[in-house]
Amino acid sequence: PTRVDGTGVFRLHSKFNHSCTPNCEAQSHPFEDASIDVICIRDVHPGEALTISYCDPKLSRMHRRRVLKENHGFDCACT
Repeated sequence: PTRVDGTGVFRLHSKFNHSCTPNCEAQSHPFEDASIDVICIRDVHPGEALTISYCDPKLSRMHRRRVLKENHGFDCACT
C-alpha cells in the first residue's frame, strides 16, 4: 500500500470544535480528491454545536487528554 503524508488547510473542517462524544465525523479522501466530508453521526438538535473528535474517541480518557494536550495544545474537559 502507498502511504501519503501531508497537511492541508480545510476552512470548513477547521471550524469544528472537539468533543469526546462528537455528533459529526470527518471522513478524508486522500486518494480520490484530497477532500474531507463531515457527516452527522447522530441526531443534532436546533442550536446544538456541530463537533468532531480530534483524536480516537475509543481511547481511554487519560490517553485522549494526553493526545489532545500534546497535539492540539489544550486541556480536554470532556467526561
